[in-house]
Formats: sequence, C-alpha cells, structure tokens
Amino acid sequence: MADSIYGGAEFIITFPVSANSYEDFEFYDSKEQNMVTDVFLTEAEVSEKVIDDERESILIVEDDHDLRAYLKKCLQRKYNILEAHNGIEGLEKATANLPGIIIADLMMPEMDGIEMCKRLKSNNETSHIPVLILTAKTAPEQQNEGLDAGAWDYITKPFNTQSLLKKIDNIIDSRKSFRDSIFNPGKNVEMKKHYTPFDQKLISKAIAVIENNIASASFSVEDFSNEVGFSRMQLHRKLKSLVGYSATEFINTIKINYATKMFDSGCDRLNEAMDAIGLASYSHFNKLFKKINGKTVSDYIAGKRS
Repeated sequence: MADSIYGGAEFIITFPVSANSYEDFEFYDSKEQNMVTDVFLTEAEVSEKVIDDERESILIVEDDHDLRAYLKKCLQRKYNILEAHNGIEGLEKATANLPGIIIADLMMPEMDGIEMCKRLKSNNETSHIPVLILTAKTAPEQQNEGLDAGAWDYITKPFNTQSLLKKIDNIIDSRKSFRDSIFNPGKNVEMKKHYTPFDQKLISKAIAVIENNIASASFSVEDFSNEVGFSRMQLHRKLKSLVGYSATEFINTIKINYATKMFDSGCDRLNEAMDAIGLASYSHFNKLFKKINGKTVSDYIAGKRS
C-alpha cells in the first residue's frame, strides 16, 4: 500500500500464476463450471429448448440487465426463458413466440409495460397471454392503470422470489380451472377477470366447430384451424396457452367427452359410440378414453351397469 498523489490510498494485489501455489479446494471444479454455464444460457440455446421442451415458457421484459439475469436464474430451472430489453422488443418476441406468461417492468425506455400490455391485449393472437407487471409504484391508481390495461397482477419491488413463483403457479392453476370449466360446464369458475371476451368466444367457437363435425372420420386439424379462422400453428399455440392442450388434444378431448356422455346416458354399444365421434380404431379409442377418464371403456361401462 502506498500514499496516492491524489490523496487516499492505492492497493496493489498480486496473484501467483503457478498451480503449485494453490490448494486443491481453491480450483474451480469442472462440474461447477457446467452448472454456471447451464444457468446462463444463450438466447440461441433458449430458443432451441423452447422448440424441444414442453415446459411452460416465460418472457421476461426488463431493461435492468442485473434484474433480468436474476429473474432468468430463478426461473429457468423450471421454465423456458425468453428475454427482451424493452416494451418494443417484448411485443415483438411475444407475437413471434406466444409465451405462456410475460413478466414485464412497468418503467422501460421506448415502450413501458402498460403500453406493451395494452397492445398485447388488443391483438387477438396475444390477448390470452397473462402479464405480470413489476413496479416500484404502490399507489392504487397506478396499479389500477395496469389492471385496466389487462395485466393479470402486480409484483411490487423489492419482491420476494417465493411470492413471484406463487403468482406464476396461480396463473397456471387458473388456466387449469379454465380448462376444467370448458369440459365441465356446471363448474363455476370466474373467467372474465383474466380472459378477454375474444378468447372466451374463441373457445366456444372451437368447441362448436368440433361438435358440428364430430362424426366425421376425415375431420383434421387443418379443417379445424380453417373453420376457427387461425393457421394451424397459431391455433396450436393459442390453445396450448389458453387451456394447455394442443389442437389435436383439444379435438380428442371433445370427442371422448361426447362418447362418455353417451355411456352415462345408457349407451353400452362401443361401435355406436365410436361411429358417433368418427373413430374407427378401438385400440385408439380405448387409449384416448383411458387417458381422459382414467379407466378403459369396458371398465367404465361395467361400472355404469353395476
């Protein structure tokens, strides 16, 4: 240490370059290196995982690099992560990728979180995506502005990580409840708060299209998409985000539920039920039925008889 000509002090630190100068525990283990590399994936690697992985995808829109990196580190073990530096980039990535959830800062350059949320909710392709707003502002009128724009909820800075994870879990649980209410009309679920009228009408239309073609063995996902008014990929991603089902899974669920109601009403003839929903293969029918109802067709019918 030496006195500086500018006042204060100067510190000189030296590090030995010889490996013999260090103990074994001081070296960086290769396994530890792999863990760190895995935490900080490149965007190309994230995009690859989004394509190959069925996990939920979350878009983080945050101009603060450190906070964005922290959020990514907290979430990427369980979710596929996309990143954007401001509202404009966030809007572009949301439209291109249709993530399951968006976490966005309120205050950002070029386009803030409120404006981005408004534009997402006014676009029929992205209107269903839940948006969590990060903000340091706690005044009720400021939070109401975000809710009025269509935000799902607020996360107030500084935030508790467990609270954030719980809010994400709540969104996923709400979507499951939304899906259950579709296939169980008697179930009372409040949907209007978080799902736009367009999205609710879309689901109703999708169900009606399938039911109108339910006996057709040749009715395909392409036919389904055309009648609903989306491209096949758009409809697949829209349904996946809204109810957690692909277009094919959605069609099959409507068909099997229709056959199940036939059995509940007293029908015990397999061929009649299969003809009614346009399925010719018993093994395929039985596999779908068991996946949805938890038991084989024969066991289900036997239970009804008893």
